[in-house]
Amino acid sequence: MAHDVFISYSTEDKPAADAVCAILEKSDVRCWIAPRDIMPGADWGESIVNGIRSSRVLLLVFSTNANKSRQIKREVEIAADGGVTIVPLRIENILPTESFKYFLGNIHWLDALTPPLEKHLQEVAAKVKAILNTESVSPPEKADRPSAETLKVVYPLAPKPAEPEREKPPPPSSGGTEGKSPSKQAIALLAIAAALVVGGLIYVAIRASRSPPPHPAPVAAVTSTSPPVIATPSTEEKKTEAPAGNLGRNLLTNGSFESGTFVRGPDFISLAPGSTAIDGWTTFNAELAWGTTPNSANIIASDGARFLDLTGFHDSSPYGGVTQTVATTIGKRYRLSFDLGTQEDDRIYRGPISVSATAGVITIPFTFNPSGAGTQWRSFSFDFTAASATTPISILGIRSAGGSYIGLDRVSVSELAP
Repeated sequence: MAHDVFISYSTEDKPAADAVCAILEKSDVRCWIAPRDIMPGADWGESIVNGIRSSRVLLLVFSTNANKSRQIKREVEIAADGGVTIVPLRIENILPTESFKYFLGNIHWLDALTPPLEKHLQEVAAKVKAILNTESVSPPEKADRPSAETLKVVYPLAPKPAEPEREKPPPPSSGGTEGKSPSKQAIALLAIAAALVVGGLIYVAIRASRSPPPHPAPVAAVTSTSPPVIATPSTEEKKTEAPAGNLGRNLLTNGSFESGTFVRGPDFISLAPGSTAIDGWTTFNAELAWGTTPNSANIIASDGARFLDLTGFHDSSPYGGVTQTVATTIGKRYRLSFDLGTQEDDRIYRGPISVSATAGVITIPFTFNPSGAGTQWRSFSFDFTAASATTPISILGIRSAGGSYIGLDRVSVSELAP
């Protein structure tokens, strides 16, 4: 079912979002809002994307909470990419972060800064209805003219051909046709007819050269940014004192999350707990995101093209995890290794991240406190002794300071040589 307005908000601002939804629907504006419009058992991330794409307007309830929310940024980006009009409603007097300015910098904002919120909502409803009515009256104009509410699209224009200079007709002859023989008059008439034919052909050629060229494919206007910095994952923080020795082959399947049912289109897809979309792995505990490189967040995988974000499409715990069982030999020593990553381009998202890594009955927490900027990865590991013929391996996100994503990549379990 198509909707008029998708309401994007941080979970901390749900009372304000519900109030906006109520007044819009009272004004006969069809709204999509989570979690109300997510069907039981449906994939959360997929439902969000479908809700945005089936709406004509994304109304962003903008606050401090929304400003630091990676999920809200993704929703705004999906709307901009799909040509959905973005209407920010500011309920706190704050400026957008750098990550939001690309999409919201040139857009007209609606303000509801002074309490109570309810006194502003009638005006908000009226303006939203006016936007919807404008769109329904003149859709072609919206398609042809770049709008501040959508991702700007630039059509490269072919240079207009120079208009050929018209040849001036010869001045009229001072003499008449009297005294000319009929044969000469016939020749003159034939010459005039030939000139008319040639002139007509030239005219057709000129008109054809002036006809507009086929419209080229749109090229998105994007801002160039320097490539993120990747910390070399060479430093391992070992939780045991066992010597490394020679490591055997990786016993895990698809340790870098490269293969599986990755739906082409978005650069991140949401996986609900219990998903087996990633070959060899099962997700658990909470929703997580499976990402590919390149992507809108400028995150580069540690190994290959794909990686996991254990924070998923939500902003607070509980976070997601992945698990896989490997064949082991009782009494033998093994090493579980993995890379943790963060994206430090935005000052709000800076801060340490933590996971718990489990091998059999042993669970150890790990924390990565990054420094610098850009995408950063670091390797972690610990050694364990197998207590059974099979050992379950799992890694679970447990902390994300400042809303930073919890990146996971290059997971391996290898036997340690004696």
